[in-house]
Amino acid sequence: MTITADIWVSAILGAVVSAVFAGTIALLHRTYRIMRRLSAVRRLLGPLGQDMPVAFFSKRLYSQNREYLSDVPNYFPPHTQGQTSIHRNIPYVVGTAQMEAAADIMHLLGRAGRHSGVQYLSADTDWDVWDKHLFAVGGSHKTEAILSSCEPRLVELARQEIQGTYTIGFKLTNSDEFFPAVNGNDYGLILKATYPPTGVQCFVLMGIGSLGTEAAAYFLRNNAVMLGRAYGGRSFTVLVHCRLQQGKQSARLHRWNPTPAWTRVIRYPSLWAEYRRIERMSNKTNSADAKSRAAD
Repeated sequence: MTITADIWVSAILGAVVSAVFAGTIALLHRTYRIMRRLSAVRRLLGPLGQDMPVAFFSKRLYSQNREYLSDVPNYFPPHTQGQTSIHRNIPYVVGTAQMEAAADIMHLLGRAGRHSGVQYLSADTDWDVWDKHLFAVGGSHKTEAILSSCEPRLVELARQEIQGTYTIGFKLTNSDEFFPAVNGNDYGLILKATYPPTGVQCFVLMGIGSLGTEAAAYFLRNNAVMLGRAYGGRSFTVLVHCRLQQGKQSARLHRWNPTPAWTRVIRYPSLWAEYRRIERMSNKTNSADAKSRAAD
């Protein structure tokens, strides 16, 4: 059989068309996956990811004489070793946990397409501002007002006696479990709820300790797609667990309220895996509590 020029041309054109078609399909599939992930993040954030004013509340720290110290780099040892520098006329500062959380939140807002319109307010002096959708970071009067005033009521700060000492911890409304920061553990709270009088949506990210606050924001940034698929635009709360020695990178989903709907869980393999893991962990805890009560 003689291979003519027309056959060669047809073969080459067929290969080119096939390659272009396969590349187009791959690009469309990748674009589709990106848009699905972006849609989940935007549903999670709701109006906080849209083009409208958003408030960011955090606690501001100050000193009465407006003076703060910082370490001098040890660039000429031993002459610069252990030296400090004084900074005067500083009106206030924010903690490292709040700064880390703010960076994670701004990264998440940027993914959703928001790059401006965020107003920073004091969680103590501006606690009664309820005219903007908001993030509240760290324990403060503002976060306490959100926990007590916003709906639905999904979590509370509780006190419980542990080995003769009253300890603060989180308690979800769908469980009797108590989550304090003890034995090298900390817990971070992510809460999405609504302030009924004005209808603004509120996100709370806080921990029992400062690491819990960092872990909550870190987890939200890196798992916004999963939470968006689990809850869409609904209110929810999740607790993340972290270890003090391992930092915020050890944050892992520990409990949620409410449990995501079955119709959502079975659609996403990663969400199903988290659901099964939490169910096993919760059943193990309930079994241990039942044995403890029986022993008493």
